[in-house]
Amino acid sequence: MPELKLFGENHFTVSEQGQLKNRLSRWAALTDAQVPEFDKDLLPKGKDVLGWLDEQTSQIEFFVTIVFSR
Repeated sequence: MPELKLFGENHFTVSEQGQLKNRLSRWAALTDAQVPEFDKDLLPKGKDVLGWLDEQTSQIEFFVTIVFSR
């Protein structure tokens, strides 16, 4: 999972900290654990970062392969 230390300069409430962990888990699964890059000056608050992560992950294309065996 991407390092939580990246977000140390942003303020997250206790609730937002849990949301951040969930969103970073989703990010890691969709991006093969790449570290998200964002401008901390444009996203000063925890809720701003959470919204940005939601927006970015919703734009990631992914494919699911289903294999059936007999």
